[in-house]
This record gives sequence, C-alpha cells and structure tokens, in this order.
Amino acid sequence: MIRKMKDSGIEWIGEIPEEWKTLKIKNIIKIKGIKDHPDEQVLSLYRDLGIVIKNSRDDNYNRTSENTNNYKYVAQNDLVVNKMKAWQGSIAVSKYKGIVSPAYYVCTFTRNEIVPFYIHYLLRSSVYFPEYRRLSEGIRPGQWDLSFENFRNIAVIVPIWEEQNRMVKYLDQKCTKIDKTIEKQKQVIEKLKAYKQSVITEAVTKGLNSDIPMKDSGIEWIGEIPEHWKVVQLSRLFKERKFKNQNNIENNVLSLSYGNIKRRDIDTNMGLLPESFETYNIVEAGNIVLRLTDLQNDHKSLRCGLVKERGIITSAYVTLGKIMDINTNYYYRLLHTFDIMKGFYGMGDGVRQSLKYSGELNKLLLILPPTQEQDNIASYLDCKCSKIDATIAQKETLIQKLIEYKKSLIYECITGKREV
Repeated sequence: MIRKMKDSGIEWIGEIPEEWKTLKIKNIIKIKGIKDHPDEQVLSLYRDLGIVIKNSRDDNYNRTSENTNNYKYVAQNDLVVNKMKAWQGSIAVSKYKGIVSPAYYVCTFTRNEIVPFYIHYLLRSSVYFPEYRRLSEGIRPGQWDLSFENFRNIAVIVPIWEEQNRMVKYLDQKCTKIDKTIEKQKQVIEKLKAYKQSVITEAVTKGLNSDIPMKDSGIEWIGEIPEHWKVVQLSRLFKERKFKNQNNIENNVLSLSYGNIKRRDIDTNMGLLPESFETYNIVEAGNIVLRLTDLQNDHKSLRCGLVKERGIITSAYVTLGKIMDINTNYYYRLLHTFDIMKGFYGMGDGVRQSLKYSGELNKLLLILPPTQEQDNIASYLDCKCSKIDATIAQKETLIQKLIEYKKSLIYECITGKREV
C-alpha cells in the first residue's frame, strides 16, 4: 500500500507522511546551563562521530581548560550544539554523561513523545546544514555563530513515538554496519600508506641493490647507506630561491597542502589572502618547498612539497633550487622521509620555533648517491607509489560511496520516504 504523503511546509524536507507533525525545535527542547561538575568526564563533539569521551581518542588537539567549573553538564540523551560549527554538522545527542565546552548549547527534551536519537539523526542530516548556515552570523573567516533564538525556531518533523523508535533501531543497526565497513577500509588505507612510506624510506636511503656493501652514514635517521654514496651538507646541493613576484607578473598561486603543491583557487576567498602577491616567491618545476614555521606547536602537518609547475607561493616558506646535477624528485622523497620522521621539529629557534635556510637547514646532512642511481630510484618510486596511490584512491572512493549511501539512507528514513 502506497503511503499517503503531504507537504511538510519545510522547503528542504519536501513531502512527509500524512500522519507526521511539523513542530519547532523550541516545542521539544529547553536549554540547560548546569555547571560546577569539574569531576565529570570531558566530552567532545565531532562532526562525523557525534559525542565521544574526549580521552577515548588520540586525535583531539583541543586543549581542556585547567579549571572546568565553567563547563556545562551533559546528561544522557541531552542535545549538544556547537553553535559555531552547527553548519558543518557539529550537533548530536549524547549517550554519555559528562561536561562540554561552555561555548556549546546543552538542551534537554521536554516531551515524552520524542525519541532523542530520532532528533539526533534528523538534525545531523545534511539537509539541515544549509539552514544552520543561513541562520548563522559570520564572526571570522570559516566560523559562524548560530544564535539559540535562531536555532530554537528551526522546524522539525515528528512521527509517532513508535515509528521514531523503530527508525532509530533500524538506523543504528544499518549505520553501525556501514561505519564498521568504512573503518576497515580506513585501516587498509593506513596500512597501504605505511607500506608506501617504508618502500620510499628503503629506496632513498639504501638504494635498489640489496647486495652491495654498506657503511654507516653517521646520520641517525638514515643509518647505513651504500658504501659508494657520499654524505654532504644541504648547502652543497641547494640554495634558497628568493625571486619576488614584482609587478605581479605571475598569477598562478600555489599552496602547500598535506605535502602536495597545488593550485590555489583565489576566487573562492577561502582563507586569508594578501592585498598583493608581489611579496610571493616565484617558483619553478623541480623546486622543493618547505614550510618551516611553528615547529613547536604543529606536530601534525606535512612540511615538504615538490613544485611541478611555475607559479608563486608565500615567501613564508623556504624554496630550494638545485645547484648541482641532482634529481630533485629523489631529494623531495628523501626530505619527505625526514619530515615523516618529524626531523624538522628538533630544529629551529625563536618563540614559534621557525627554521631558516641560513640557520640549521643549510647544514643539514644529506646523502649523495650517483646521479644515475638518483634517477633510477626516483623512477622506481614514481611507478611503485602510483600503483599504491591507485589502490588507496579505490578505497577512498568506496568510503565516499558508503558515506553518501549512509546520508541518503538517513534522509529517506527521517523524512518518511523509506518506511521501516
């Protein structure tokens, strides 16, 4: 039997089952402000995971205040909203009791006919994100503040209690299976990335011939190297390039992101842009770019990239140009390995611990294989890494399809288009 539908009156929801109601958030919740529970466990709100116990994860770099008396108390089944990131999906119902940042809204449900985790699925559905964004006011680039008054007036759709309950059980079961599959694929990707790095490290530090005599390089992070390879300072191989973009003659703006040099879309106005790009450095294909600022605080970023086309990049980075007949692809791989091993973090000076070419960098000890071997290693790694990257890309595509399937499944259920 075909379910009878009606217009919900909510533009981004469309039709809903005839027996469902449309309410405002203010009709089903009230805000709480309970504080002075410093001994409770600290909770974190993730876009993808919802509410988790902060200490249960090692990827949370938000610092907890030494004094948590001002943190807000969260009971089980309370709704928590990050008002500055609601538009990204930072909103969830908590399975745990604990405390959260005083900047969050903590709300309790006021009607027995509401199943809290139905609202969890509803408000975390991506169809709501544009509405959160529309109702938020900009306070700084990339951050928007959703006032509680605007939040409480957002419309929600409410089935009968029994259907909400069935829906939550169904979605819990389905989403758990999807999440487990996604997590397995992520674990495979991490293993592939680790394997790729081990292949790179072995090739750039030991060469491709495992039968030749070896010697101690005297460099701790490299260890033994082929006997005929040399050890030299970086300044023997590279000099710093400082060619300013005077009169803005170049407009191909590049950026270093996750270890890759990419074109930057300056038309979207994402991030801070300078008034003029005249202070940027002109870079050429084959240059190596290093981001060597904030070494003390940022222990996560990848700091080394290989330029593949002429363009301009911020002069806050160190740009290296070769002064010998060397393969810069090989040396990019070598410096990338040093970066992965977090070698740059023990270097530098100043309050924010930056590293300049004229400081420790030009004295950094590197290895010098014969040019032909550099070429062979670079070609071998290009081929080997491209195959690994292709496999990783397949896994990432599968993950994205699963994420989209999960979104559509939730949307179909919470709008009544799929009956459970």
